[in-house]
Amino acid sequence: MGKARIIIAAGGTGGHLFPAGEVRRALEKAGAEVHLITDSRGKRFAKGFKRMHTITGGQWSGEGLLRRFATLCLLAFGFLQSLFILLRVHPRAIIGMGGYISVPPVMCGWLLLRRTVIFNADSVLGNANILLSRFATKIALAFDDTAGVKDVRKAAVVGLPLRDDVIKAAKKRYDTSGPIFITSGSQGTRRSDEIIPKAFSLLPANLASNIKVYQQVMAENLSPVRAYYKKLGINAVCEPFFANGSELLGSCSLFIGRGGASTVAEVGTIGRPCILIPLEHKDRQQILNAEKITSAGGGVLLRQSELTSEGLSTVLSRLLKDTKLLEKMAKNAKVFPTNNNAGAGIARLAME
Repeated sequence: MGKARIIIAAGGTGGHLFPAGEVRRALEKAGAEVHLITDSRGKRFAKGFKRMHTITGGQWSGEGLLRRFATLCLLAFGFLQSLFILLRVHPRAIIGMGGYISVPPVMCGWLLLRRTVIFNADSVLGNANILLSRFATKIALAFDDTAGVKDVRKAAVVGLPLRDDVIKAAKKRYDTSGPIFITSGSQGTRRSDEIIPKAFSLLPANLASNIKVYQQVMAENLSPVRAYYKKLGINAVCEPFFANGSELLGSCSLFIGRGGASTVAEVGTIGRPCILIPLEHKDRQQILNAEKITSAGGGVLLRQSELTSEGLSTVLSRLLKDTKLLEKMAKNAKVFPTNNNAGAGIARLAME
């Protein structure tokens, strides 16, 4: 009897692909042959996948009938592509790791009477998973209080799959003299790339002179942001993506970022003081994620709609002046256990 073939479908962002990589490792350890279905963006984050298939997809968010009609057309084409892949691969099960790119493969798996597992990383069931929950055999959840799950008989709480380098960084001792690490997730904005550097320009000179910054910046904004930091005399490293993000998070004295599930899970596992600026979705998923750390006293939550350079600078100044407060926040931020075995939990649901 040959190896069990499992398809993992994941949207093309690090937030979906990094956890998918941990599930791949667990499946391969169990003897499965793993195939990945993603979009063209996903190749960047699909390290370790030997068998990869790309399909077209779309994002339902956004206003306008034309945009949503275009998304439906893309998803329909992605459905045909997925059906062809499944008929060729003959998988035992399909795992949807999130994002609209996971919709066509999981629905095709349901039509072909295959076992289907969907994973939800956020505190609220995402739009794609709300749709897929009707067709899924099992719903794997990162949090036991996930909102929007209607059929609890299908639900299984597994936690959020974390990379080994995150677990390694969690063992590193916190140092208040470390750099400030700033990320913007897969949905970086020009506004953030302008507001955050300007906030540093408003800090007292004695604080700004001792700062080192690592900031994720949109590719088109790299040159002006780098030039701005140079003009300020601040030692800053700006890149569109940091491959050693977990290492930087473990070394930083303060983290500034969004409220995506992966970001919150990594900050909450490593335990670092943070300023979280969640995107304001209608279902408040990033706000609810961020509150898992901020409500424990491990960070400060700033609303994106109210974000200003002056407001951010005030918070930065208060934190950077008080090393004892930073140390206390680092302890409070460690809200998740380091013995995370979520990848294996999701793999088991697929292999049952």
